Amino acid sequence: MRAAGFALAIVLSSAVVAAADPVTFQFSGTVTEFFPDPNAGFNASPGDRFVAFLTLQSTLRDFDPSPQIGAFRVDDGSIFSMNVGTGSFRGTSGGFADLNLDAANDIQARFGLDDIQSRFTDETGHTRPITVSALFGTGGHGRPFLATDAFPTAAELNRASRRFLTLGTDCCETPFFTGSIQTVSGGPVAPTPEPASLGLLAAGLAAAAFTRRRTTLQRSC
Repeated sequence: MRAAGFALAIVLSSAVVAAADPVTFQFSGTVTEFFPDPNAGFNASPGDRFVAFLTLQSTLRDFDPSPQIGAFRVDDGSIFSMNVGTGSFRGTSGGFADLNLDAANDIQARFGLDDIQSRFTDETGHTRPITVSALFGTGGHGRPFLATDAFPTAAELNRASRRFLTLGTDCCETPFFTGSIQTVSGGPVAPTPEPASLGLLAAGLAAAAFTRRRTTLQRSC
């Protein structure tokens, strides 16, 4: 059985590595507000369609021990991109993902990239950092869409009664872009062992079966 245990350990370690791979969400929806800003690099009007991609470079580990709060670090190198209106937006940064399951039923999931150094500059010629935030919640109303503080799937986010995407040049300023997210796809998937690991597992099980059979034959003799 040692061979089987060894192979199983390799498979489980491979699953852990797979779970640490980048996770990409796709958000599709419509523009609700747009205020022209030199940092935007695009023009949009309410009702325009947008498609955005958020790729999180993260191990998806919850750093908060509370079962009501999920706090996930988003490592530098995470990517946000969006096609909307007459152009597109793209930036790279780090940030956070947090979940809040409070007793008042105001359940929230929030993803953010802070201080994205975009390729757009303001009227003074300086590149201003932009904050991207995707918010999912109930606002204290509606049925819960998250049952635990584990990192959410796209299916869970789609059950939120409020889904918004914002872009702004400062956390305390009015966002220059707000969109209503209608559908979410992608997101984390269940880790699957790689073919090589499956081969090792099969080899381990075969070795264990052979050892068992040899032991049985020796005892019968």
